Amino acid sequence: MKKIFFAVMIIAGISWTGCVNVKIASEIPSISYFDIQDYETSKNTKKCQNQKTSKKIGVLDVNVASVFNSTDVIVINNETLKIESLENKKWVSTPKEMFKTKILYALKNQCYEASLQPFGTQKLDKILKITLTSFAIIKKTEGYFAQVGLFYEIQNAYNYSLSKNDTIIVQKPVQFDGDFFALDFRDLSDEAVNLMIKSIR
Repeated sequence: MKKIFFAVMIIAGISWTGCVNVKIASEIPSISYFDIQDYETSKNTKKCQNQKTSKKIGVLDVNVASVFNSTDVIVINNETLKIESLENKKWVSTPKEMFKTKILYALKNQCYEASLQPFGTQKLDKILKITLTSFAIIKKTEGYFAQVGLFYEIQNAYNYSLSKNDTIIVQKPVQFDGDFFALDFRDLSDEAVNLMIKSIR
C-alpha cells in the first residue's frame, strides 16, 4: 500500500508541475520589436556615379543621453517629468546604433563618402560629431508627440576648426497604441538627419 501511495503522489506531482509550466509559459507576454531604418540605400546611385568627386566625411561615434540609450520605447510626461516605457514594445537596437546606421546611409544617399572611427590615413574633408539629445514619446496636455533631437558639430578635417554647430528638434503627434509609432520616429529621424547633412555643404 505504501508503494502504491508513493507512486500516486509522484504521478500527481509530475502532473501538477506540468500544469504550472504551461501556465507560466502562457503568461509570458509577446514583445514586438521596431526599427527606424528603411534600408533604401540606392536612392541616388546614378547621380553619385556621375559625380566626379565626393566629399569624405568622418563620423565620430554617436553620443546619446543615457536615458534614451535603451531598447525601451521611452515615454516622458512633460508635466511631471515621469519617465516610463511602453509595455511589450522595444527597439530592435539602441538608438545609438540605429542612428549610426541611419546617418551612414543618409550620407551615402547624398553622395558623401562616410567613414567611422578609426579613420586611419585617409584624407577627410569634414568631421561630424553628433549627440542624440532626445528620442522619446512626449506626453503633453494636448496629446502625445514623437520627438527626435540632435546636437551636431562640423569640423574642418585639415585643422579641426569648428565650421558649424547647431541643435535640431523635430516632433509630430503620435498614436502609440498600435504598431505605427515607429514610422513617425523613422520620418522624424530622416528629417533631422537630412537637415544636419544640408548644413555640411
